Amino acid sequence: MHVVSGTVDHYLLKCRGCETVFYQRDSSDDSDPAFGYRGMDLPVAPPPVHTITYPRPDSRTSPTWLEGIWNVDPQLGDILRQMYGAHDAEFYILAAIGARTAFDRATEGLKIDPALPFEKKLDALLDGGWIGETERETLDIVTDAGSAAAHRGWSPTPYQLNALFATLELFLRKVFVNNEGTLAVKGAIPARPPKKKPGKP
Repeated sequence: MHVVSGTVDHYLLKCRGCETVFYQRDSSDDSDPAFGYRGMDLPVAPPPVHTITYPRPDSRTSPTWLEGIWNVDPQLGDILRQMYGAHDAEFYILAAIGARTAFDRATEGLKIDPALPFEKKLDALLDGGWIGETERETLDIVTDAGSAAAHRGWSPTPYQLNALFATLELFLRKVFVNNEGTLAVKGAIPARPPKKKPGKP
């Protein structure tokens, strides 16, 4: 019979930059699902170490341009806030669902029928010139991943989730932030002077 063993280490640390003092807990045990045995209870690899810090470090996942989203669509901004919060809390299933929900809300903001299935919404974005063929393919992956998380309990890895976020952010920034900012610049550009008619001083 195998006896479970593990370690728990506690640290009180201080940042060399901002001098913030924080607590860190590192724990591991060989009952972790990522830790396996083969023949005669010989470990395949050391059990993974799980690190928890308190207070949690400030989030760096939320982009600086998120405020621009709030200005255009507060509901979409709130969905994104909760999506990033789920990511930082390591609720990766909820974060993937949030990415799909954010895309859904974004298409509604572009006057695309909310009753359409995701496939048709992507077609409408493509036909409307909002996205190209490559973006359509990558955004299809975002919606499919969100559906897999919602209906089949699929949990992406942090790397996979960040890839999904990057695709969604590229789309949202282009459509809701860059376009809005460019239109604002357009309004500030002085009008061209009228052309002089030939023969007149």
